[in-house]
Amino acid sequence: MKQKKQLFAAAITSTLLMGSAYGHDGRRLDIQVIDGQLVTQGYISGNNPVDDGNGLRRDYYNAIHGHWDNISGILSRATLPGFDVEGEADLLGDELWLTLTGVKKWADAPFADYVGGHSEHVGHIAAHSEGHFMTDFAAIPANEWVEVGFGGAMSLNTPVLLDASVGSEGHYDLTFDYQSGTPLSAGLAPDTALYLVEFQLSTSDPSILASDTIYAILSPPGMTVAGSHGLSLAAEQSLGTPVPEPSTLTLLAALPLLIRRRRA
Repeated sequence: MKQKKQLFAAAITSTLLMGSAYGHDGRRLDIQVIDGQLVTQGYISGNNPVDDGNGLRRDYYNAIHGHWDNISGILSRATLPGFDVEGEADLLGDELWLTLTGVKKWADAPFADYVGGHSEHVGHIAAHSEGHFMTDFAAIPANEWVEVGFGGAMSLNTPVLLDASVGSEGHYDLTFDYQSGTPLSAGLAPDTALYLVEFQLSTSDPSILASDTIYAILSPPGMTVAGSHGLSLAAEQSLGTPVPEPSTLTLLAALPLLIRRRRA
């Protein structure tokens, strides 16, 4: 038990799921290469996906949430978000590595303020539009831990190989497991806090930069804790990096030409 606390994020209790036939529907992160850097974009997978409030495909990068679930009353587990490679052209044949860089907790998160969903919460709309909305994640307490695994234990700051050669059928399913306190019977889905798992993606291709921090938010079950979904969506928006508008991308692409003209 002491070793678990020292590792901070250690022994896995699940197996690696690979291949599109084994992936399950829900909130996932699509791995992409944008302007020479790895990014992930959240989306909702499935044959008939339903917009959860922030769009079927997020308009920001590197942030998505999932919900804890109780397994037989003795274990809390979240098996989403997963990682996918939808457009594999930029990564075909490359190795992909995932590093667990941190686990944090927002204790006593203000779920009650988001019962109507973040889009209906007037205070949030005003705060977010003015840039005042702030998350309150801090170091996880010493008597708690979040176990993260992908086909084996993921230790803090130790890269794990996702795929030795990205192929046209690239599809990844990363499983999270959570326990609180000492006995497994204490590992019920937490209902007063948000947890934040931080990752970084890298590749064997030296021309592609590693990602910025990727945020996986783990929230109480939405059916039992009112407001957990709304606050999770607000946290996603706060932590994510906005996708540039098409007009902005056009301007950025034209900047080198404009600079050359001015110099001439």
